[in-house]
Amino acid sequence: MQSKSPHKTATMFRLIIASLLVVSSYGRVVRKPMLDGRIVGGEEVGLREIPWQVSLQSFGDHVCGGFILDEKNVITAAHCCDAVSTFIVVAGEHDLFEPSGHEVEVDVTRMVKHEAYDEFKFTNDICLLWLATSLSFSDYIANATMPSAGDDFEDGANMTVSGWGSTQEGGAISDVLLKVNVAIVNDTTCDQAYADFGGIEENAHICAGTMPEGGADSCQVRYLASV
Repeated sequence: MQSKSPHKTATMFRLIIASLLVVSSYGRVVRKPMLDGRIVGGEEVGLREIPWQVSLQSFGDHVCGGFILDEKNVITAAHCCDAVSTFIVVAGEHDLFEPSGHEVEVDVTRMVKHEAYDEFKFTNDICLLWLATSLSFSDYIANATMPSAGDDFEDGANMTVSGWGSTQEGGAISDVLLKVNVAIVNDTTCDQAYADFGGIEENAHICAGTMPEGGADSCQVRYLASV
């Protein structure tokens, strides 16, 4: 499901739709991402605050974010794997232009998109990356804690989105890793908000965002944001 008009009506929620993923050559990194994501109303992440966050880079360009599943695997969005043919994973990344000394670059040997990924319905937007070498965990590099199958996410509960997205529409991406807290929205409200786009597929998406008067959110121009 493409976000052709994310602000279609004055009453529409600004929503994130995530496919159940709740959760280097620095001189050559460019400021314009290939997929134009945004982190609006966010704040800078502390150096050791989100150690599972990685930057996926192609030929020095930051393309997408991802998270560490374990020492040999990273998860990102399937639409990111559609964008380029190869990635370098940069773990421990914080500032795209100023190395901290904690970054580790690892080649990706294999990319596998979810077999039921649908780029139009935006379901199962998940891609698993195999790393060429195992990551060594530290205070700056660690794996994420995954929810269990069947876990429910309470309406109104907070979730955190992080990344290097631009802070305003049409703007440059952030130099530093940002985060934003958004509230989970129930399926009924989300489905109604996106009725003109065919609604959402129940149990296949998680929606979160803020009311139209503004506030913090994360979105993507090409696709509604995958977390």
